[in-house]
Amino acid sequence: MKKIVLVIVLITAFACKEEVKKTEEGTDTYTPTEIIEEVISEISIPLVDQWDLKGVSITETDLLFNNQKVYSISRIDEAKTFKYAIAAINSVKIAYEGGKYKISVIVKKGNLGGQLGIRIQGVYPIRTDVVFDLNNQNVKGIFKEEDLTYNEKTEMEDLGNGWFKCSFIAEIYTSYFRLVFGPTDESQQVRIWESLTDINSDLLIIPSSMKIEELAN
Repeated sequence: MKKIVLVIVLITAFACKEEVKKTEEGTDTYTPTEIIEEVISEISIPLVDQWDLKGVSITETDLLFNNQKVYSISRIDEAKTFKYAIAAINSVKIAYEGGKYKISVIVKKGNLGGQLGIRIQGVYPIRTDVVFDLNNQNVKGIFKEEDLTYNEKTEMEDLGNGWFKCSFIAEIYTSYFRLVFGPTDESQQVRIWESLTDINSDLLIIPSSMKIEELAN
């Protein structure tokens, strides 16, 4: 009887040891998988003084972030003339049949608003909108009017000191599009983020950080 009990104890101890060993091995060998997008090419972006401004102003500040000049983009009262407030890069030319692209820019919330709207616009009203909420550090939402883009994905990378790299990734099926962006606030729905509000929202932006990159599928 004592021999049987001893055998059971030894088997139980060995099983427990194996379980601990497996747990420890699993913990020690676990490595998070980082998804890295392969960049095929980068689309040339016009200089900030060539951006199309409607209802916003862009002014250079005395600030630098990572040795890059910081600008302030603000809604202005003259926006009432246009009924909206945007900055735009017109006629962005991409691959003839489109492809997978990543649009990114580094921004920081200003004094009012605290949200960044981005629009990929085809022949109006065909478009895709996304709004990044810098106050809550998340994406407010995505709105699509017809199928200009597919498989949309967003990223917000915290760069520290209130700065974020906001990225929108999608398959874009057109040869040209208009890139529209600007400050907005929580009172606006995603689909009309550029519309007028009672707040002259503003953001800090690094124009040289703006990129449009073609990615491998």
